[in-house]
Amino acid sequence: MLYQEFLAGTKAHENSNTFGQYETIEKIYMDCEDMTKEDAYRLWKQTYGKQEKLDRERTLKMVQEMSEYRDPHNPSGESVLTPRQAYLRRKLFQIGISLTDTNKWNMGFDSELTTPFDNVTYKLEKYRKINGHRVARLIIFYERERYETALIYLMSDLRISAEA
Repeated sequence: MLYQEFLAGTKAHENSNTFGQYETIEKIYMDCEDMTKEDAYRLWKQTYGKQEKLDRERTLKMVQEMSEYRDPHNPSGESVLTPRQAYLRRKLFQIGISLTDTNKWNMGFDSELTTPFDNVTYKLEKYRKINGHRVARLIIFYERERYETALIYLMSDLRISAEA
């Protein structure tokens, strides 16, 4: 069984774990003389497929929450964050800092990174200039979908935009 056959037969999404799972299932498939490819695909779905589905759902929920996140403001001007909001805010800023620390960004180009465990791509992308300073927005790509966030970079500062 070839890796591409395995991906097509299981409908698995290719990520950093999939090839290792393929090798395990392939070894079992080769060792069992009467096992069909369909049996091997079913074995993968029973052992790894359910967890992959849960992981993908969890990642999609996180990506959507990060794209929809805005700092709450109460009338007194203080930000009151729930623990979940605080986590999302911290995660957005950590990603932004990682992207602005790259050589590519420091040379004036857009910066991006892809997390190998969940195949999420984060990109700090320029979208306009203000007084000669580039303004960039954090964009998230997951499973061929684009999610814009409210995190912007302006004049060496990361902030959650009120516009977006």
